[in-house]
Amino acid sequence: NLLVGSLKFRYLERLELKNDKVIKREKLFEGMGRVRNVKQGPNGYIYVAMEGVGIVKINPKK
Repeated sequence: NLLVGSLKFRYLERLELKNDKVIKREKLFEGMGRVRNVKQGPNGYIYVAMEGVGIVKINPKK
């Protein structure tokens, strides 16, 4: 998986790759804010910095 942030369109997108090709796309946090940065912390969680929102931690589905 690859996470890509969009400043202009204001969403985070998860891309699923197979053999260097995108086979699935999923928009996350659509319309919440301009995505400035995406990082994985030492605890394994993904953190997204959004303009006007702050830092959001993505919690895995259970």
